[in-house]
Amino acid sequence: MADITSYQPVRRLRSEPTIHTLRFRRGTLAAQGRGLAFLFRPAVTGVAEVPVDDRDGWAASIHRATHCGLPLPQPDTPELLLLVREAWPSAITGTDLVAAIVSRDEPCTITSAMQDGTVFGDGIETDPLPFDHGRTVTVRPAAAQLRLVCTPDQGSDS
Repeated sequence: MADITSYQPVRRLRSEPTIHTLRFRRGTLAAQGRGLAFLFRPAVTGVAEVPVDDRDGWAASIHRATHCGLPLPQPDTPELLLLVREAWPSAITGTDLVAAIVSRDEPCTITSAMQDGTVFGDGIETDPLPFDHGRTVTVRPAAAQLRLVCTPDQGSDS
């Protein structure tokens, strides 16, 4: 996540090299790239951040720990890899799911048997969904996809 410091009347944004930042000025893309730093006026500037490569975050860590045998999807793959962060086989329910490939046609539906459970996506851990006992969630890729396009003339200028 970017670090934003206030220097009235402007702000300074400094993002990490692992984040692709898009800077919009009055609704028009003004700059984009990894690890940008720039001054901006909040009234006329919009900022979006996207992890450059989610394969080095929680997903990669859980993937290594579970030894699930399924490949990590590439950024352009339409399927998702569902990973259970702390997967313990349950003697009560018989559950042993640690990973699954999900697609629009083959979603994965899970009913929680835990207390204080949480569902989150890699890169958006700060926006979790409560997943307490009895709740059900269906995981599938969204119908619409975010596509980041960087043409050579857009570069990473600030």
